[in-house]
Amino acid sequence: MKHYMRLFKTPFNMIQSGYKTVEVRLNDDKRRKLKPNDRYTSLYCLKRINL
Repeated sequence: MKHYMRLFKTPFNMIQSGYKTVEVRLNDDKRRKLKPNDRYTSLYCLKRINL
């Protein structure tokens, strides 16, 4: 299964460059759906989005 996770531009760029190697997330309902071998794509957003 493929998942999408949003990041602000600065942390996204840090991960993309290899400077940041770990992204920590809350263990909420969305993250509990992640299974071994699932793939995810990080998308960056320019401003805060209230969900």
